[in-house]
Amino acid sequence: MVFYDLVLMLHEKLTHEKADKLRAQQQLEQLKARHVGTGDGDTTKFEFASNVLRDTYASMIGHPSLLRYTALAMGEPREKVRNMLIEKMAAPLVKPATEEKPTVQEDD
Repeated sequence: MVFYDLVLMLHEKLTHEKADKLRAQQQLEQLKARHVGTGDGDTTKFEFASNVLRDTYASMIGHPSLLRYTALAMGEPREKVRNMLIEKMAAPLVKPATEEKPTVQEDD
């Protein structure tokens, strides 16, 4: 009887651990779906920087006080600055060319 109880407890524990892992994985996938710009382990530095830049533009457009402040600092009308930020968000970003490191040649 004791052995059966031990096996039953072990089975329940393993079942709960699997359920916890599955629940954690589902929550992680939900967070990734909700916050697309955060990326993952395969996100390059350029992709992350472009996401941050576009999120910044979206925040500036979405917060009227920040948009007014930016327009005032630029000396432009608010709608002109808003349209400029929207165009910058839609424009493709140019990835910088990767420069090869110069190699040192040894003289023989």
